[in-house]
Amino acid sequence: SRAELVLFVVGGPGVNRRELCERLASDFGLLYIGAEHIIKEEVANMTPIGMQAAEMMQEGMIVPVELTIEAIKARVAESELKKCLIDGFPKEKSQAGLFEKHAQPCDLVLYLDCPEETQEQRLTDRGARPGAIKRLLNAFKSQVMPVVMQYEEKGVVATVSAVGDDEAMLEKAQSVLKRECNLVLMGDLEEQEEEDVFALREEPDEEAEEEQEEGAQLESADPAQDDGIEVPA
Repeated sequence: SRAELVLFVVGGPGVNRRELCERLASDFGLLYIGAEHIIKEEVANMTPIGMQAAEMMQEGMIVPVELTIEAIKARVAESELKKCLIDGFPKEKSQAGLFEKHAQPCDLVLYLDCPEETQEQRLTDRGARPGAIKRLLNAFKSQVMPVVMQYEEKGVVATVSAVGDDEAMLEKAQSVLKRECNLVLMGDLEEQEEEDVFALREEPDEEAEEEQEEGAQLESADPAQDDGIEVPA
């Protein structure tokens, strides 16, 4: 079954993307799908897709992106949540095309923008080696950025600054999703539902009041006049 909303979230290697995605999914009641981990999860759960992937890996084959897409579609079909956030996908233009071909077009790409120097410093602080950092940054620039540019041409990219602390980035991302996708925070939704229930309790029953007024008028009216009987003067 098709998702009601497909949101891709992409960003460089030092933007704390996964933490943000998990928070956004929780805050807005979205189905969280980690594209980088979904095949491992399918293998661990011994699903049909996982068994197929495990067999490929045992033979030294690379699991094709088509299988990742099938796993994503299966998650959507199994879940009651039909608005999904896909973390870390697509990683290159060909993957974007395959997703649109085998699944559906995405509705919005949330791009977490962060200067390369900041990403490099964050990765260094986490203990990554200079050579590994360079490879990660180069891969992002050469593979993922063309995806962002492609979706920008389609007008479906919303950019959020990943500079600053995680809470600031979260607030910016929440504002974007409210504006671009008409999403409502779960906390706001619960408050609105409580207000609606309270309003219903406080709202006067107009029909009951009208019936009471009619009853009072009938009781105070002259029965003889009501029956059309002439009353002697």
